[in-house]
Amino acid sequence: MARRKKPSNEETYDSFRCTVDSWRRDYSFGIKRWEIPGLETDKPYREMDHLVVTGTVVSHDTNRRPNRRKIKTIEINLFPTHIPRDEWSKKMEAVGAAWTEQGEKGKLRGTVHLAAGVYYSIFPCLAINHFREFSVKVLNLHYTKGSIDEFSFDM
Repeated sequence: MARRKKPSNEETYDSFRCTVDSWRRDYSFGIKRWEIPGLETDKPYREMDHLVVTGTVVSHDTNRRPNRRKIKTIEINLFPTHIPRDEWSKKMEAVGAAWTEQGEKGKLRGTVHLAAGVYYSIFPCLAINHFREFSVKVLNLHYTKGSIDEFSFDM
């Protein structure tokens, strides 16, 4: 009879420190959104602004014992949130989501939602190369999905 591994109640984490290799701002604006099935809203338009930051992994720390994930690059999409901070949920468990895709080995993608004031102040800092590194902490990266617990830019 084979021994079974006991399930661990401890959350697994992967903490990545990356260099900022490139960044770009993507903006889209669409009208007549009510004509597209599944995208009906009360507004006749949809506006989307986000920042994409790509980096190379410099260090990887984890509490996994047997195997470490071989992630080489990370691509993070930052989105502004226009909700006042005092109306944010008190039970937030994550600031974003992380995933890997089947065809792209060694690449981790993620989304992070930031306060609008913080989001718009990042662009000048990236333009003058003030931020050289960023760090991401991913919780419970199981198979292809996890949640982002922490995200920060570093000088």
